[in-house]
Amino acid sequence: MPLPSTLWPTPSDLAKSNDTGRAFRLTWTNGATDLLVQVLLRAPVTDPETVIVTLPAGSTLYDIIGTDPLTTYLVGVRYTDGRNVGAETTIDVTTAASSLTWPAMAASVLI
Repeated sequence: MPLPSTLWPTPSDLAKSNDTGRAFRLTWTNGATDLLVQVLLRAPVTDPETVIVTLPAGSTLYDIIGTDPLTTYLVGVRYTDGRNVGAETTIDVTTAASSLTWPAMAASVLI
């Protein structure tokens, strides 16, 4: 019998990198290799959550493209089995001033 979602681990160590003002990379430590990963975004931080992508089990990074420079977003990561969702881990991310240099991005979503 599978564990109820209230007993699932939560993603940890959320961090932002490769911030160009128009995009950033979100990374995390994955604690559940058998569950899908959902990335959520709130912009501004008081808006309701929006699931921007569901990633394969074991995923540990996602590139978010199309952000506004010098804007604060609430970004979250949680696990799902396709029906149920676990607890969300969040961080506030303030994007940098816009840069014309874009780092290589593996996966992306326009917001």
